[in-house]
Amino acid sequence: MENIVYNELLIRRYYADIGIIDVYGKAQEGKRVRKQLEVDFVVNQGSQRYYIRRL
Repeated sequence: MENIVYNELLIRRYYADIGIIDVYGKAQEGKRVRKQLEVDFVVNQGSQRYYIRRL
């Protein structure tokens, strides 16, 4: 399934990559916490960026 999505993104002239994104938040103590979320695709086209994750 991921191969189909990847090929379709390439056909539509998107630059697709697989990756992890960093999300920052605050813990209960007020400390800054970094979480890493895995995404199936990070898609770029010009200045636009999309994150695609399969449910």
